[in-house]
Amino acid sequence: MNRYVEMMERMPVPENQAERLKARVLAAEPEKKRRAYRPRSFAKNVLLAAVLVVLLAATAGTAAELVPWDAFFTERFSAGAADSPAAEDVFQNVDVTSVCGDVTLTVRQALGDEKTLYLLLDYQLPENVDMEMVRTVWEDRKGPVGNVELYSGTVKWTDIEGMGSWEASCALAGKNLPFSGSVETVDFDADSRTLTMLVTCAFSDKVSLGKPMTVLAWEPSVKWEGERVDLADHAAVVTFRPSYEARAKEGQKRKDGVTYTVELTPLSIKVENAGDREADLYTMWQLRQKIVLVYQDGTEAPIRDFSPTGSGGRGTSGDRHYESCKLLLKKLVDTAQVRAVRVGDLEIPIS
Repeated sequence: MNRYVEMMERMPVPENQAERLKARVLAAEPEKKRRAYRPRSFAKNVLLAAVLVVLLAATAGTAAELVPWDAFFTERFSAGAADSPAAEDVFQNVDVTSVCGDVTLTVRQALGDEKTLYLLLDYQLPENVDMEMVRTVWEDRKGPVGNVELYSGTVKWTDIEGMGSWEASCALAGKNLPFSGSVETVDFDADSRTLTMLVTCAFSDKVSLGKPMTVLAWEPSVKWEGERVDLADHAAVVTFRPSYEARAKEGQKRKDGVTYTVELTPLSIKVENAGDREADLYTMWQLRQKIVLVYQDGTEAPIRDFSPTGSGGRGTSGDRHYESCKLLLKKLVDTAQVRAVRVGDLEIPIS
């Protein structure tokens, strides 16, 4: 053992004597080990601290990059999606859990942006649930069936404790984040009594990023012997703060009395055309066939290359008619490289 370390462990040294004592002990070493003791200069200490900060930051970044996408995400977006340039801005390893009485709710991972959200949600069932019934229904691919709602802000279990899902929804009215989408049970583990649900959300409006978002899970249910059986008797909530940073790029252009509006994110696209005459508008299906992404380097890609799924809408507001196409994309779009969206022969710059 180094004699300096040994002496410091045996005998406390006043702080103002530490440097002198270290120099004396080193001077007493045998000739072959003797070395001059030179306290680091202030500049060297600053440099060392800077290097440590860089190393720590690099380590933290590497650790974040090493978190893999869950298999349910890679199956939907393909194995290479996690390595695409857009992946870093949409992925979040959430891992937030909320214990709600006899139910435990966990947000495992998220892929999101201002207009779109995918959540992997683990729902641990109460201990008194008949697991054989649930297993049978699961193996027959008939459930269980779940549902969720999303709310802005933080909602604690104590805020809805003992409430059923409908009562909880009424109590939280006004905070909900409207969306169209689906809730699919994608896995069931009988040993841990856990359902895994994939929640897909296409928001009606932009959602503020970086602010708390609450998931309200309704009681999952199965159909058993001709009747619906709830697997819990109350709603459950879990709140997380989105850290993904992908934002929408937008553009608008008018031609021949029709206004075209575009919203593009890494996960979705919405195109709307509106005008005074319904006959002048593209239908949802026509829009879907005519949308093309125009990249900074001049290359183009039809939206069908991104395996879109979705629908659209139509309606009238005053004297104006509109038709829209809203698509979820199964291949991530690096929106930084897209300068415009072309609809037919009309190019609409986005920013």
